[in-house]
Amino acid sequence: MIAFSPSDCARSNRTWQGSLSTSTFPRLYAAVGKIDETVSVQLEFLLDENDRVRVFGQIDTRARLRCYACSIEKEVPFTVKLDVRLVRSEQEAREIFGEFDAIVVADDKITLQELIEDDVLMSIPSRVCDDQQACPRRQTDTEAIPPTTHRPFANIGRLMKASRS
Repeated sequence: MIAFSPSDCARSNRTWQGSLSTSTFPRLYAAVGKIDETVSVQLEFLLDENDRVRVFGQIDTRARLRCYACSIEKEVPFTVKLDVRLVRSEQEAREIFGEFDAIVVADDKITLQELIEDDVLMSIPSRVCDDQQACPRRQTDTEAIPPTTHRPFANIGRLMKASRS
């Protein structure tokens, strides 16, 4: 992983396009089923009206995920739209909170993995099967939860009588 200066990239309106191996993203690699996959990245760097570094673009990859309804494992493609501001302190990040997504880069050096990994992790699809109702081998509610009745206060009356005796 090579660190670069995002402010230098923004001052010259650079773009970056390429593919990175999933294995270079430690947390992502574990989260997507450890498949031998690539992360395709297209990013643009520029300065916004407040001279903050703005990074925006698109990230495409695939994940091996298990459907919670039917337990079938599938490879699912997904796309992440990235639009963040790079700031120098937590204070500056708090100031723009709600207006923009922010990443703190204190020393103006960051790797591509550090820049995009959190956004990719947060964008992993939560649903694997496209249509949960048509999901193959989908369990019904009665199959998933055995029919039992829990009555937590059923014995209170008996206990009250026993304590009065």
